[in-house]
Amino acid sequence: MRPLLSIAIATKDREQYCIKTIQSILSFDDDRIQIAVADNSGTTAVKEFVDIIASPKVTYFYDNSPISSIDNFNRAMEMTTGEYICLLGDDDGILPEAMDYLVWAKQNNVDSFCCKDTIPYFWPGAHPNYENGGLIVSKFTEGKRKIDSKKELIKLLEAGIVNYMFFDLPKSYHGFVKKDVMLEIKERSGDFYGALSPDIFSVVAIALSCKNHYIIDKPLTIAGVCRKSTTADQFLGLHSGELKDMPHLKNRKVPYVWDKDIPEFYSVTTIWGDSGLNSIDAMKMPEYRKHFNIYPLVAQAILMNRKQILNYMVEKCEKLRKERSINKLVFWSKVSCSIFSLCVDKMRRIYKNSGSSKSIVIEDVEDILQAFKLYSQTVNKT
Repeated sequence: MRPLLSIAIATKDREQYCIKTIQSILSFDDDRIQIAVADNSGTTAVKEFVDIIASPKVTYFYDNSPISSIDNFNRAMEMTTGEYICLLGDDDGILPEAMDYLVWAKQNNVDSFCCKDTIPYFWPGAHPNYENGGLIVSKFTEGKRKIDSKKELIKLLEAGIVNYMFFDLPKSYHGFVKKDVMLEIKERSGDFYGALSPDIFSVVAIALSCKNHYIIDKPLTIAGVCRKSTTADQFLGLHSGELKDMPHLKNRKVPYVWDKDIPEFYSVTTIWGDSGLNSIDAMKMPEYRKHFNIYPLVAQAILMNRKQILNYMVEKCEKLRKERSINKLVFWSKVSCSIFSLCVDKMRRIYKNSGSSKSIVIEDVEDILQAFKLYSQTVNKT
């Protein structure tokens, strides 16, 4: 019988986290779930674990040869056989309530749905405020809203492809998408994922492909942050510098061509911008590029990386400005206005969150399996 849901996991050298994530999903004991794991780790720890449990729900492939992270994501997606897919990190989790929504989605021919928010979980050592692990549980509703994904994508482009998680866009990472939609993306673009960031690439590609997208107000996944994650590295001010220093470029089959409309420096913000525009091109829908607004992207990059590479960012932005023949005063005035707008938006979100019901913080949570159990207990009590 074809699985209702396939959970794709691409992992590399984070064996202890991946094993716990697999255990947490298997704890549901749901035959409608397939777990597809593409493992590029230097050890066989995950392979040995999978061999021992011998679960028919787990499809596993091990290859420790040099391959790019994008190739590993594509390999994991290629292994999925379910009607719907969900891409998770090897330190993330999923909640069993997701299966009820998948039944609803199948019955109503929904192409894509995702939760507005996830449940944050910091593995021990990942965050200075939660040295022994921390789970943050907020109150939620159970509403559903149908969204025009193409209109929402235009909003994201006008916002500089910044903070995509604040938009009501479809996604495969912590989202649920028909496998048929992903196959259409592969047929049109050449693969399931491209560029440098699989999550942003797929956000854009799915938005351009799906016809029936919903936002669910109830969290359906747990977003894990482990010590080896890029999110944890951002707390330390890492992930910025020259393009040649990007780990995303390792082991790629062909040299990567950076997008002409994105300043040439390494940061989370510019990687998102490059991958978003790359996805538009890969999907052969260039008419959407006209909506891209460079100024919020530059502003966000400055806000995020000013302590590390401010002078270098300014140099590269000046290079782009001159190539585009944009007046210097106009360019930097618009960047300054975008910085102000982003700061105001952040203050509004902080104020809104402070005025709502406070989240419950659970500390001393040792792994994702315990996080899942504690979340279920907390929700059932409220």
